[in-house]
Amino acid sequence: MVGLLGHRHLPVGDGLLLAPAWSIHTWFMRMPIDVVFLDADGVVLRVFPDLPAWRLVSGTRRARTVLEFGAGTLAVTPLVPGDRVDLERV
Repeated sequence: MVGLLGHRHLPVGDGLLLAPAWSIHTWFMRMPIDVVFLDADGVVLRVFPDLPAWRLVSGTRRARTVLEFGAGTLAVTPLVPGDRVDLERV
């Protein structure tokens, strides 16, 4: 339930896997984050790079997992809808 709340910084490349999850909020966050919504097969549905604080976002009805990364991660390792993330190897 807490996720990244209370953290002041998340380095590029570091992240948090939320499962099951189909929506997230950045209320009370102290930093922007990159957000990736995945379906049950690890297919990217939506991406939100550099999402600022005080936002509420959701994937789609098919979203099952959310990856939250340090802002800037998607600039270095771009993910776009349709890409597949192998969570077994992460």
